[in-house]
Amino acid sequence: MMTIAEACSKLEHDYVFKVWKQENTESYLAHVFIDTQYRGMIIDIGYCNPDQTITTFRITEKQVIVSKPEEVLKQNDAPILPLSKEEVITTLAQALETAEHCQKTKYPKSTPIKKFIVLQHLPIGQVYNITYVSQTMETLNMKICAKTGAILEENAQSFVNVAKK
Repeated sequence: MMTIAEACSKLEHDYVFKVWKQENTESYLAHVFIDTQYRGMIIDIGYCNPDQTITTFRITEKQVIVSKPEEVLKQNDAPILPLSKEEVITTLAQALETAEHCQKTKYPKSTPIKKFIVLQHLPIGQVYNITYVSQTMETLNMKICAKTGAILEENAQSFVNVAKK
């Protein structure tokens, strides 16, 4: 399984990315989306552009695929904060272990069938924003500090309540 650091390094050494970055010097690292459900792992690395769109690079074992810039889904008009790789001390494996421990001890009936993981910079800091979806159609969201590995926020709710927001 590729680590986030390995995926970022693979991206930064990719010819297509180097050309793109020369043409988009003001764009900055904004997030890393990880999908662990497939054979292996899919990693999407997003760069925020000056117009607040995101250009995403899908990193696979064999290649790097760039997507066209897309509008960002966000809750308010706050700018997208840059993600600093140097401040990410906690590994994905450690964050997932913390999330699993939290789920098993506090929410044992909410066994996850799907996990969404985004490494991003939010107003509370740089976090692994991990969301579990359970068979009972409940979500458990945990924001785990990328520096210390501590859970900064956790929230469990049913899809019915999420849909009402």
